[in-house]
Amino acid sequence: MLSVGGSRELQAVILALKQMDREVRKQINAANRREMVPEWREGLATQANTLLEQRVILGGSRVELGPEKVTLKAAQSTRKLSGGGSPQQLSAAVEFGAQNRPGSVSRKSTTYTRKLNTGFKGRRRQGYVAWPTATKLAPRFAAMWVQTCVRTMYEAVEGKK
Repeated sequence: MLSVGGSRELQAVILALKQMDREVRKQINAANRREMVPEWREGLATQANTLLEQRVILGGSRVELGPEKVTLKAAQSTRKLSGGGSPQQLSAAVEFGAQNRPGSVSRKSTTYTRKLNTGFKGRRRQGYVAWPTATKLAPRFAAMWVQTCVRTMYEAVEGKK
C-alpha cells in the first residue's frame, strides 16, 4: 500500500478528483486504465514462474480506479480450473505458499503417512508474484496517475476557453 500522507502532490490530486466534473473524472480513469492494465498484467506474467502461478494469479487480474485510490487486483476469477478450485480459492496458497505437513490416512488397522500441500512453494510473507510486482510498479502507477490527472484537467480547462 502506498500512503499519500507524505506526498502533497498526491493529496492535491485526490482533492481535485473529488471536486472534479464527473465526465472529466471518467476520462482520467479511462486513460489510466488503458495504461495501467496492460503493464500490470505484463508484470504479473513476467514474475509468474510456474504454470500454476500463471493460471491462478493472472486469472482475473485487473486495475480498479476511483477518485481516492488505485487498486491492483490479481486472482479474482471465480471460474473453476481443471483441478476443481478457482483462482480466487487458490490465490493465497499460490501467492504466499503453503507449509508442507504430514497427514495420516488410515484404512482398517494400517496408517499411511503422506505429505500435504506439496504442489505449492514454501511459505513467504512477501509473496511470489503479485506482491513483488505491485511493489515494483506502485511508484510508477502513482506518477502516471498524477500526470494523467494534471494533463486531463489542463486539457479540460483549455477546451472550455
